[in-house]
Amino acid sequence: MATLGKNSWGREFEKEDGFGMPRIEVTNADKTQLLRLGFFEGDFENNVQAFQIQYLPANYKRSAKTAKINTPAFISALNIKLGMTKAEVIKRIGNSYKSTKDKGFAKLKWYTNDPNSAFLKEYKAVGYSIECKFDTSGKLTQYYFGFEYP
Repeated sequence: MATLGKNSWGREFEKEDGFGMPRIEVTNADKTQLLRLGFFEGDFENNVQAFQIQYLPANYKRSAKTAKINTPAFISALNIKLGMTKAEVIKRIGNSYKSTKDKGFAKLKWYTNDPNSAFLKEYKAVGYSIECKFDTSGKLTQYYFGFEYP
């Protein structure tokens, strides 16, 4: 497991690009994947609320604060990684999702705000979502998971 190091919180920045929150950005070893760690305004240091992983677009303007870590790929705690099929992702997350299409891409979204959820209680959160975007061949190209702003 790779880590960002003890001075990583000095890498936080904001950017108007649709992510919608202050973040730290990290690329994998060969700079083909981008991990965004998102924070709520006014929250505590080291308190990541949202994660987004995607293939790094060739024309993406990385911040000077973008870190690089020596890992071949970013993999979530549910073992989700870029390039997986929809069936593989659904097997890990379950069937209670909503499906939409956006500009030729299939999107799947899982969401819970169940006040009895042990997961939400553990993190003192009001909601949690996972969103996955698949290309026309059915491969995962971007995924997001995180807590709802209280």
